[in-house]
Amino acid sequence: MDKEWIYMDNNATTRVHNIVIKNMIPYMNKYYGNCSSSHAFGKECHKHLDKARNKMAKLLHVKPCELIFCSGATEANNACLRGIFNKRKHKGRHILCTSIEHASILQTCEHLKKNCRAKITYIPVNKYGIVDYSSLKRLIRPTTIMCIVMSENNEIGTRQPPKLMRKIGELCKRKKIHFHCDATQTIGHRCFNPKNYLINSMTCSAHKFHGPRGIGCMFIDSSSDYDACCSTGGKQEGGKRAGTENLAGIIGMVSALSYNMSRLDKTQKHVKKMREFMKKELEFLIPEIVINGPKNPRHCKFNTLSICLPDINSRKLLSYLDKYRICINIGSACSLGKRSKVLQACKVPEELERGLLRISLSEYNSLKEVKYVAKILAKLYYKYQGILI
Repeated sequence: MDKEWIYMDNNATTRVHNIVIKNMIPYMNKYYGNCSSSHAFGKECHKHLDKARNKMAKLLHVKPCELIFCSGATEANNACLRGIFNKRKHKGRHILCTSIEHASILQTCEHLKKNCRAKITYIPVNKYGIVDYSSLKRLIRPTTIMCIVMSENNEIGTRQPPKLMRKIGELCKRKKIHFHCDATQTIGHRCFNPKNYLINSMTCSAHKFHGPRGIGCMFIDSSSDYDACCSTGGKQEGGKRAGTENLAGIIGMVSALSYNMSRLDKTQKHVKKMREFMKKELEFLIPEIVINGPKNPRHCKFNTLSICLPDINSRKLLSYLDKYRICINIGSACSLGKRSKVLQACKVPEELERGLLRISLSEYNSLKEVKYVAKILAKLYYKYQGILI
């Protein structure tokens, strides 16, 4: 039998919890009706949809009417940015956006700039990826209508300090600027209440927290104007997102979030311990290693370790890791083949970036796996240093 893979690419996607799969099955072979159908069976399915929405809203501490189910955070980010911009552009067309956002944010901003005459200003971050609040404040114009700041970064694992997020939210509220947050790497991993930070819209994907792929949601607070300009067709999701609701996926997402939140402390303790061990082991085995992101653990995504190995090409190293059946990645899975905008924003030299690797752990990893992966990385590094360049 083939040796099992050691999977440490959990910021890209996660294994679905067994309990989640079990909870989804009845919504594939029993409650399989269209929630928008007029017959009694469709209405019965719609009751399950309403129940799931209410539960999700309770877990996120928002109103059920403020949640819109969709295919995932990429669609949600596209829809939020375009829909909010469309409603607010008469007030101005200036958008503030951090320089370390996911591609679904950065590319949507560039599309709005090219096709809708939006003015985009990128908020600088420090070398650890933390937003420079003074610069953000200085960059606001009378025409600024939106500010975009992700809660935790998928590449280097920077967590924006909660006090800073609240401060940004308060500033946006005073200036009547819509505050959008991509919380894809936070929801399901931490308690995160968007209203605590005065966030006006927020997005997430189930497959980042051990739920199924192809389902996510966006929160848009009831005080915000939103134009469903990206989604024409039916009147599902309160007329804000057309298309038959993926009831099984929604049940899976809510089930995964509920299960994760019920055992959050235990999971965090286990994963933090593995990350810290991996960091210390790699620093001991490879003294030349460079650790990206914040030094303060409180400002780190607790499962993520971003490293640079000097004098080696990590893309070429991946094929050797495959032989050991080790799954780790190079930055974002959405930007393979390109320079990392995140590392550029943090001013990491290009020659160092060539050795970039991202290790992202989950509760399904073990300390034994961590020790093994650190040992193999060190072995391959010293074997191919100066050769795989």
